[in-house]
This record gives sequence, structure tokens and C-alpha cells, in this order.
Amino acid sequence: MRTGRAVRSGEVDLTNMHRLSQERILQRRDLTAAGQDGSVEAVARRHARSAWRIRELDWTPAGDPVLAIVNAGRWQGLCPDCAGGEYLNVDEPVFWCCSCANVANGHRPRAVVFPAEEEREDIEAVLLERKAPVLPGGASPRNWEPGATLERLVAENLERGDRVPDQVIERVRGGRR
Repeated sequence: MRTGRAVRSGEVDLTNMHRLSQERILQRRDLTAAGQDGSVEAVARRHARSAWRIRELDWTPAGDPVLAIVNAGRWQGLCPDCAGGEYLNVDEPVFWCCSCANVANGHRPRAVVFPAEEEREDIEAVLLERKAPVLPGGASPRNWEPGATLERLVAENLERGDRVPDQVIERVRGGRR
């Protein structure tokens, strides 16, 4: 990993990643090394070949789906088999665990359940208004998990003294969530 301006193929540009983390909730492709395909499928295939010596993967999702969460400002999923955490792409709702290679699922990916698009956009908008991307001790205030309502996120922002986007306040007041 490098923090300088010149980033060679195979390296992650930490300066750019930090800048992106101020603009949006990060996804797998934001955290992928320069010159590499950041899709979950490409990462899984590279990992399966190099770490597990698996030549071919059946990329048809199987098994119980994984629920998407936001952890420290990044979309992630937690493996139901080994509890490994992996980054996700919103437009590619599949999960591959680099810790266990989905071995208990026949090395097949799992589907990912994200919030509906409007709700996801509202969640991201509220989390991005949280002032400090990293709190003392390394904890991030940019977290969400299934079951946490938009109302709760708005209340947390107000308690912290963080802004809440107007369109989110209108939706919450209108009882749409």
C-alpha cells in the first residue's frame, strides 16, 4: 500500500481511498489495488486460485443470503460460516469470503441483501454527514446494520450535532420510514 502520488499496478492508493471515504460509503472496488478488477467475482476468482488452488468456480449464488451492513464507512457482509468480513459492491449483490472460500457453501457465492435503493441512499446520506470518519481509539461513527431504522440514524446524528440532509428529514417526517 502506498500513500504517495505515483501508484503502481497492484498497490492500493491510500490517499485516494481516504478522499473517497469523505465522499461516499466505500465498496469493494474502491479498495482494490490499482490495475485490478474490483468486482467481487474477480477478487473471488483470484483468491480461489491463489489461496485455495480452486481452478473453476460455479458463480451461481447458493445458500442463505448475507445481509449487507455498513461498518466504518464501508459496505460489508459477514460470513455465516466463519464470521469473516468482506467488502461488497452495491451493484454486484454477491458475497465471497476470502477467509473460508465459502467452503461450507460448496465454494459458491451467496446472494447479498441490501436495503432498497431509496433507503440505501438515505442511509448513506445520513452516515456521510457524521463529522469524524474516525473517532478516538479508531472507531468510526459511520455504521449501519439491518434493523436500524432511518429514524434511529437521524436521531443519532442530531444527538452528535451532525447535520441531517433535508430530503431525509422530509421522508422521516412524512412517515415513509
